[in-house]
Amino acid sequence: MLSKVAAILKSFRDKREVSVTGIAGQLAIPKSSASRLMKDMAASGFLEQHPITRQFRPGPVFLAVQRQHSDSLDLLEDAAAELALLRDRFGHTCFLIGIEGTTLRLERTLEGSGPIRVHATPRFMGGVAFYRAPGRALLARRSDAEVRALYPRTLRSAAAEAPASLEELLDRLAVVRRQGYAETSNEGFPNVAGIAVAVEAPGEPPLALNVCFVAGLVDKAERLVIAEALLLSGRRLGQRFGDPAWAMSEPGLRRESSP
Repeated sequence: MLSKVAAILKSFRDKREVSVTGIAGQLAIPKSSASRLMKDMAASGFLEQHPITRQFRPGPVFLAVQRQHSDSLDLLEDAAAELALLRDRFGHTCFLIGIEGTTLRLERTLEGSGPIRVHATPRFMGGVAFYRAPGRALLARRSDAEVRALYPRTLRSAAAEAPASLEELLDRLAVVRRQGYAETSNEGFPNVAGIAVAVEAPGEPPLALNVCFVAGLVDKAERLVIAEALLLSGRRLGQRFGDPAWAMSEPGLRRESSP
C-alpha cells in the first residue's frame, strides 16, 4: 500500500494533476482500486479532487510539508556535503562550479587528501567552460540551439584533446546527456582530468559537482567508479531538489560509458 501511495505522489514531479485512469494504468491495478486509494488519500489531505476536471492534485497536507521542506533546502550546502563524502572516499580535490554564460565560477573547493593532487584557485577553475568537465556537464543541460548562441565563433583551445569546432562540442555534449556525466582529460591543463555531474533546483542556477585529479594517476577502472559515485550523488540531490533531469533516473551508470 505505501509503495502505491509513494508512486502516486511521485507522479506530481512532472504533472499538475493525475486521473484515476492514468494511475490505474501506471500501477497496473483495477480502476476501482485506484479510485478507492486516491479517495482515501484525499480524505487524509494528501490529495484533493478538482471540482470540475475531477482529476487529483496535491492536497493541503502534502503542500504544507512540501513548503516547509523547500524552505530548509540549500543546494549549495547539500552539494558540498555530497562532495565531502566523495573527497573522503577518493582523496581527490573536489569543486562546486557554477556558470555564467560561457564562463565557469568557482563556488566551493574541498582540498584532496592525497600526496599528489590538483590544487586550485578561482582563476584556475574559472574561465572557459567548453573544455572542462564541470563546464560540459552544465552546458549539456542547455539545448543545442542555446549552445550555438553561446558559441557563435570558432572555439579556441591550446589542447589537442579539446573540441576544435562547435559541432564537435555538440557531439560531446550529446554523450554527456546520454551517460549523465562529463569527463575531460588534458584539455584545460596538461595531465589534469576531471569528472562532473550537474544538478539544478527549480528557480536557481545549476551547479556542477566536480572530482578533479592528476590524469596519469587514475586508471579507467577507477574513473568509472568515480563516475558511478557522482551519478549517485547527482541522483540524490536531483530527486531531493526536484530536478527533472534526475527525477526518474535509476542509480548507477544508467547510460553509456566514456571510451
